[in-house]
Amino acid sequence: MPYNSDSLPSPPIYFFADYKFQPDARLLTSTRHNRQQELSIKHADFLHALVKRAGEVVGYEDLKREVWKTAFVEMDTIQETKRQLNLKLGGAFVENSRKRGYRLAVPVKVQTVPTFESPLSEIEPIEIVEGEAGKAEVIFPLVVDEPPTSESYQFPDKSISPISIRPNHGFIISCAVVYAALYVIALFVEVAYEIEIYGRAAMVAAPFVFGWIFSTSYVGFAVVEKSAAMDDRLRGLLYVFAIFIGAALVLHFTLGFVLPSHSVTKLNMQAQPAHAAYLKNAAYFLAILLPCCVVPFRCVHVLTDEALRRGNGREILHLLNGRRRAVAPGSALYLTPRGYGGLLLVIIAVMTPLTLNLFDNLKPAPQMNLFVQLVLWRTLLMLTLAAQGFVWYTISTNRLRRNLSTRQIATGRSS
Repeated sequence: MPYNSDSLPSPPIYFFADYKFQPDARLLTSTRHNRQQELSIKHADFLHALVKRAGEVVGYEDLKREVWKTAFVEMDTIQETKRQLNLKLGGAFVENSRKRGYRLAVPVKVQTVPTFESPLSEIEPIEIVEGEAGKAEVIFPLVVDEPPTSESYQFPDKSISPISIRPNHGFIISCAVVYAALYVIALFVEVAYEIEIYGRAAMVAAPFVFGWIFSTSYVGFAVVEKSAAMDDRLRGLLYVFAIFIGAALVLHFTLGFVLPSHSVTKLNMQAQPAHAAYLKNAAYFLAILLPCCVVPFRCVHVLTDEALRRGNGREILHLLNGRRRAVAPGSALYLTPRGYGGLLLVIIAVMTPLTLNLFDNLKPAPQMNLFVQLVLWRTLLMLTLAAQGFVWYTISTNRLRRNLSTRQIATGRSS
C-alpha cells in the first residue's frame, strides 16, 4: 500500500568531486574516505547557494541575502566564510570570479528523493547539472521501499550529547565584584591624605561607584557572549571595549563633583590632581581587565561557537592540542594558557617597581599609613583580577578540549 509522504521532505542531494552534500541536514560526506561532517549553518547555506547554481557565478548580494539574510555584511566576513569552506573541502573548490562573486569550480550532480506514492513508472529522470567542465548526464531518483523516519534527516550521531561549555556565571560575578572594588578603593586612595575633608563625600559616592561599575561590567560580559556568535566578530569586540571604556569615562566625569581638582597625595615628585589621578587608575584597571578577563572569556566563547554552531570542532581541537598548522578563528585573539601565564608575569613585573617607586616618594603625613594600606589592597585586587582570568581560561580551554576529544572518539565509534 502506498505511503503518504506529503508531510516528509524530499530535498535534493548534490554530488561533486568526491563529496555528497545534503543541505537539509547540513551533511557533507566524503565518498572516497566514507567520512561525514556536519557543516555550520552559514557554511551549509553558502555551499547550497553555489551547488544549486553550478557553473554560474553567485553574486555577493545573492550570498548576503541567502546566507546572512541581510545586505549589511562586510566583505571580510564573506571571504572568511569562503576560506573556511575551502578548508573543509580540502581544496580550492570555491573560486572568486573577477570581484563579481563566487562559483563552484567542479561539476555538480543533483538527485532528488521522490514521494512514496509515486510508482516507479511515473518517476521522471532528473537532469544532472554540470559545471563548465563537462556535459550533462541523466540519472534516476532514489526509490526506497520504506518511508524514512525523522531520524534520517538528523545528524547521525544523536546518541552523543552535545558539548556544553556554559559560561561560568561565578566567573562573571567575581570579575565584576573585584573590578568594581578596585574603583572604590581608588576613590579612597586619591583622598587618603585629606580623608578628614573628603572622606564623607567618598563614603557617599562609594555605593554608586560600586553599583555602576558592577552593573556595566555584567552587561559587558553578557555582550561578550553575544558578540562571539556574531558574523562580524571584530565589530562585536569593539562594542565590548566601548562598554567598559565608556563606563569608566562616565564615572570619571561624574566623580568630578567629589574628587578635588588639586593634588591631595603628598609626594617628593610632582603629583597629579586627584581627579586626573583617578582617571589614571581607571586606565590601569582597564589594562588588567580587558586582556586578562574579557579577551580570554570571549576567546572561549568564540572557540565554542566555532566548534558547535559552525561545525569546526576538529580544527578547534587541533588548535587546543597545539598543532603547529592549526589556525585560530578570525578575531578570536587566541593565546595558549602558557601565553596568558606569561602575560600575568609581565603584569607583576611592571606593577612591582611602580608600587615601590610610589612608596619611596611619599612624604610623611598622619594619613600616610592609610594611603599605603589602600595602595597595597589595590595592588592585591589587581593581581587577583589578572590571576582569576588566567585560572578560568586554563580550566575552560582544558574542559573544551576534553569534550571535543570525547565527541570525536564517540563519533568515530558510531560511524
